[in-house]
Amino acid sequence: MIKGVLNMVRKSYKKTKTRIRKKRKNKFFSYAVIFIWVILLGTSIGIYSYNHSNKHTKMVIAATDNKNQNNRKSDDNRLNKQNVDNKSSKNDKSDKKDNNVKEKGSIKEKSNITDKKDSSIKKKEAISVVIDSNKKVENKKVENKNTQQSTTEQKTKSTTIENKEASKSKGTENAKDTYDNVKKVKFNAENKVIVIDPGHADHPNLEKEPIAPGSKTMKIKDGGGTRGTFTKTPEYVVAMKVAKKLKTLLEQKGFTVIMTKTDNSVSLGNVERAEIGNKANAALVIRIHADGAANASAHGASMLVPALTKCTAPIYDESKRCGKIVIDTLTKEVGMYNRGVVYRKDITGFNWSKVPVILIEMGFMTNEQEDHLLNSPDYQDSIAKGLADGIQKALTP
Repeated sequence: MIKGVLNMVRKSYKKTKTRIRKKRKNKFFSYAVIFIWVILLGTSIGIYSYNHSNKHTKMVIAATDNKNQNNRKSDDNRLNKQNVDNKSSKNDKSDKKDNNVKEKGSIKEKSNITDKKDSSIKKKEAISVVIDSNKKVENKKVENKNTQQSTTEQKTKSTTIENKEASKSKGTENAKDTYDNVKKVKFNAENKVIVIDPGHADHPNLEKEPIAPGSKTMKIKDGGGTRGTFTKTPEYVVAMKVAKKLKTLLEQKGFTVIMTKTDNSVSLGNVERAEIGNKANAALVIRIHADGAANASAHGASMLVPALTKCTAPIYDESKRCGKIVIDTLTKEVGMYNRGVVYRKDITGFNWSKVPVILIEMGFMTNEQEDHLLNSPDYQDSIAKGLADGIQKALTP
């Protein structure tokens, strides 16, 4: 194409020369033709260079595309190799796991066979152990029944069995039925003397004293009492607060009140406490305590009174009568659970008393709710009021 253009230019150039020669007189025409010839020559050169550069760029682009395709193919090959390797490694691992499972299964089967043999031997041994342990437990129960001397001051509070036994044995009998020659203490409406005995002290008193007049059985004077499981408040603190509140209410009702002590640092023996009531010839002695038990769900108030024995026969009927009225009044007014009247023959203070005596367990300090309630001043006021109202009912004709 370019050669054809050049030939055309050459021919036109030759023609223009001839014309110029023929028409030399016309200079303007000759200059115009030369100008046109130069323009045509420049355009032809531009076209040639443009086409040549386009071919070169196309070749470069094609070469780069080929390289990219080759790189992609190599990357795909690498990925395929990696996938194949991963699959082969997974297959190896699964094979190993299967082998391990099979080995474990065989081991388990063998161990199960041996375990069955061992279990049969162990069952035989366990049966013999259980038989021996049952015999030991029965022997211990017999020994505990013979040597059991629990006190309200120690507050281990595993006394439910003893309470049932005490209530079954002579708990509801009358003093006349068993002891014909006994002189009972009778209710006297003119006697307005009340003795309040706050339980325990800020330290135990491990000295021993006879559990009853003429008895060779000895018991410690004060085991220390229980303690709030949640508030950590000692029993003697709550007992003293309620006792003082009760004293005020009873005096307002016209009773003469004597406290066995007003200071928690004073630790009295149970015989000494009983003698205070005896010397005052009290119409009623009320001992103030709080309960405790291994079972944290145990709750409610109990009234302890003397069981019928030779020592307690004179005061048995009147103590039982007053205790029943006071516990019913207290639980009804305060709204607490009534655990009823419990007859006890193992309490030193009961056995040495010559006047009617009762012991109130105001609630369980091992129970979370009652522990917090017993430390509440308002609840203490309610208990004191319920006790005062119950005593008034019992000692009013």
